[in-house]
Amino acid sequence: MSTTLTVPAAIGQALRPVLRLLGPVLDVPTTAEGRGGSPVVVCRASPAVVRRRVAASCAVYVAWDSRRGCRYVGSVCRQGPGAVGHRLAEHYAHRTAGLARRTSWCLLTVLPLSEGISLEGVRVAEGWTARLLNPADGSAHPRVDLTQTPAELVSRLVQQAQFTEVQYGTRRSCHRGLCSGPGVHSSRAAVPAAGRAQESVPVQAGDNRSPRGAATLQGLSTGSASSAQPGLL
Repeated sequence: MSTTLTVPAAIGQALRPVLRLLGPVLDVPTTAEGRGGSPVVVCRASPAVVRRRVAASCAVYVAWDSRRGCRYVGSVCRQGPGAVGHRLAEHYAHRTAGLARRTSWCLLTVLPLSEGISLEGVRVAEGWTARLLNPADGSAHPRVDLTQTPAELVSRLVQQAQFTEVQYGTRRSCHRGLCSGPGVHSSRAAVPAAGRAQESVPVQAGDNRSPRGAATLQGLSTGSASSAQPGLL
């Protein structure tokens, strides 16, 4: 029997609000890449079949029974193309619930998520999916902020990552003495000034310190004025 299935009408209808909400964070392939351009992979709820059919490493998955009722909603974010199949095998191996799951879970619909999505984004996607589908099994789903959709969360995380990258790049430039801008002094520019201050230190008669030692003490007394303080977080 072929493992290629189409989404049953009842399941497709149940998933419709989920697809609308998660659309911006789903990995939607082109028709040429397979799945007919659909964001949903549907297959028998068998770990071996899922490993062959699902290559996503980050995804939300939904288990359905023979009556097309939603039994379980979960998510996975792991390295490797067999992540969803491996996770399903763990569900079936559960000491107390494994047998019931193997008996009642007939179909699995998998929603692959966009490449590069964060673990927090995956958890939010799972939380929203569980809230919309109300699965019969499992209750330890991530809590969601009702004012923040997965797309808004991902957008915020991307902005934070870009800001962090800019900040890191600025710190690295300042460390190399390449800072510029109002209130930022280059450490390279400060070196000649410090050198001039050291050269102008007079040596008093009878002073036991060597000229080099006196210059060093003078340099320490003025060092705080010449050291670069970028003031970055």
